[in-house]
This record gives sequence, structure tokens and C-alpha cells, in this order.
Amino acid sequence: MASTQLPGRSTMNPTPATAFAWQEWLARYAPQGVACWLGIAPFVRDSASAFFTAQPPTSKSSALSAVRAIVDLSAFQHGKTTLTRKTVFTAVTVEQYVRSRSASDRRDSASGPKSDRAATAARRESSRGDRKSYLLRVGAELNPGGGWGPKSETHRRFVNPPYSPAEIALLEDSVNRNFGLARRNGEATIVLGLGAGLAGRALLVQARDCHVSVQGIEIEVEGRRVPVLARYEARLVALLKEAKPDDRLLGSQARHKNAVNEAVARVEIAKGAPALSPGRLRQTWLLGHLAAGVDVKTLMAAAGLKSLTPISDLAHFLPDLSHTDATAMLRRGGQR
Repeated sequence: MASTQLPGRSTMNPTPATAFAWQEWLARYAPQGVACWLGIAPFVRDSASAFFTAQPPTSKSSALSAVRAIVDLSAFQHGKTTLTRKTVFTAVTVEQYVRSRSASDRRDSASGPKSDRAATAARRESSRGDRKSYLLRVGAELNPGGGWGPKSETHRRFVNPPYSPAEIALLEDSVNRNFGLARRNGEATIVLGLGAGLAGRALLVQARDCHVSVQGIEIEVEGRRVPVLARYEARLVALLKEAKPDDRLLGSQARHKNAVNEAVARVEIAKGAPALSPGRLRQTWLLGHLAAGVDVKTLMAAAGLKSLTPISDLAHFLPDLSHTDATAMLRRGGQR
């Protein structure tokens, strides 16, 4: 489903007037810990410039993710071949790089303290998936003939899939088997993710950010108020009763950039259950509201979305209506 703009709602999908000014930032960019940086810098900047021209980044974070993908592949190929877009950005190179990093991560995890191995492995498994998605996205743009395979007509971007009801049940069971801080982290992640669509740093909300009234509970986050789904209100109230006003609902009180990942990694998930992913919880929350017929503009405001793209990405996961129901809905034209 293509990203489109609904009639009469021109503010929903604004023009990218606030796009990140990447040119000056890229000219100064220099990663830490890359021994061959001087040898690959010109190629990295040239490739990143071409990618950003085709797909302008909307933030420093998105620009950094793309450049890191280019740096990773360039450093991996440095010394093996002349760096060109046709030798660096190929599906084969991406798979070789991912396998190499996976083996390296496993060795590093095995060498650490036994008590930290599960958390370390969980963090790396999550970041590995994000890393590969950027490698594929950047590679396909810079070298379309790199053997990427046919593009899906319904999905041209990497999209975190929502959880199924069965997967949610497995996650709930796994979280309930944890104790202490790990259990609180898991409960807060699920309640805030499935109940209010919070993910990333938005999960670092404090108890004082939750406003209880006769209309329910609203969470104030990043300049907006998000109503909590009624079926999660009691569980959120239980979390609030155990917290002081300045406490974060996640058991961890850290606020550095990896605080959420570290908190989630503490939660032990049973074998056979899906990984606990705040991003997938948020997708599940969004999909539930879309399936329930929540007004798109209202949902975008609650979710903090500035573009219809995340909404259109989820259209593929919406259940199909029967011909009779679809016809009746279209005949009503939105009238209830």
C-alpha cells in the first residue's frame, strides 16, 4: 500500500521541510574504533552522499544508522578488493558480513561472565536484525543490480511484524516466570508497549507522567498524551503503586541511550517464545487500533507519527473483510 495523503488533511503528511541537514554533518563524520577509516573515508562519504540524495534522512539518528551500514561493509571489504559500489554493496557481501559478525558476537558472549551471557546475546540478536535491515536498504539503493532478489509489491521496506495473539501469550507467560527487577522490566515493557504503543526512549517514562482520571489513564510522553487501552489500566495502576513519582516504570532508573535495551535484556524469555521487542509491541498496538477502526489522524497524534508511512506499512497485516462486510462499509461511507 503506497503512502498517500488523505483528502482534506494536508497536515497529516507534511513536506520534509524539517529534513536533517546531512551535508555538513557528513563532512565532519568520523567513526571511532575503525582502524581503516582513513582508507575508506572518501568512499564512505561518496556513497552516503548518493544514498542521502536519493533518500534524505529525517534525523541525525537515521543518517547515522545508514552511514554505519556503509562503514561496516566498506571496512569489511577494505583490503580485499577495490572499493566500488558494485564490489561493496551486494547481497553476497551483506550475508558474508552478517555471518562474520554473528560468529564474532558468539565468541565475545562466550568469553564474558556467565551471568551476563544471556542478556548480551539478546541485545546483540536485536541489534543484528536492525543492522542487516539497514545494510539491505542501503545496498539496494546504491547498487540495484547487487543480487537483492525481487522486491515485494506490498513491502519495499523492512517492517517489524506485529505479534500474533499466540506470541503475546508466550511472552506474557515468560515474563510471569521472572522475578524481581527482571519481572518488573518485562511487565512494564508489555503494559506500556501493548497498552500505549511506547517503545525506545519513550519507555523511560516516570510515574508522574501517568495521569489518572475518571476517563482512564493518559501517559504524557514527548509532548503528547497517550490514552492507555482499558484492558491494561489495572496492570499499569499496579506498577504505579510500586513506584515513587520520580521513578521510571521500568525497574532500571538509568537514562543513557542503551537503558531500554539493557532493561529488556534482563528479562529471560522461554525457549520457543519470540524475543521481547518494544518495537513489535508498538506495531501490535498500532495494528489493533487500525483494525478497530480508530480515526487515522487521531492515532497518528497519539503515536507521535508525522508521516503515514508506518500506517501504510501495517495495511498488509490487517485482516481481510468479507465481501459483504466490505461492501456494507463502503456503502455507509464512514457513517455509523
